[in-house]
Amino acid sequence: MQPYKVDDQMVDLVAADPDSSESVRGAMCGNADKAVALDWQWGKNEKQEKTFRDLFQELLTTLEGLQANQKKTTDYAFKMPTDQARQLIGWNYMDLVGRYRDLYPRKKKLKATCGKWPMYGRDIQAVVILGIHFPKVFAPKNSAGFCKACQELPKGKDYLTAK
Repeated sequence: MQPYKVDDQMVDLVAADPDSSESVRGAMCGNADKAVALDWQWGKNEKQEKTFRDLFQELLTTLEGLQANQKKTTDYAFKMPTDQARQLIGWNYMDLVGRYRDLYPRKKKLKATCGKWPMYGRDIQAVVILGIHFPKVFAPKNSAGFCKACQELPKGKDYLTAK
């Protein structure tokens, strides 16, 4: 893991094995109260430390806000003059974790082989997060019994995952 600094101060973060959910959870808990960012305080001309827990809570609050407004986004999607069966409306993953002040819906036209996943996502008012380089995140937990082609997500394909 690369050294991490906040305001030129080294922060000793607990590392995690990305292939182990227990290790990731342990690292999140171990880093929860460590200052990992500085933000300007409202109404004051000074910076305030933000802990890993603060940033994670902000991300959850943003996702809850997106979920609460999903009906509006769904209505917006149906007003666009496009092929609705393959048009996916969602939020850029890097915009979410980058803590951008203004979030705008993104659209992605999926390949014809995607089935009706975009329509299903709109029907259930899912919060869709768009991103790239997710093979490790969405890999099977135990791929030992899979053929080599199925042990990792192929690149250049569209996937749907739900939680």
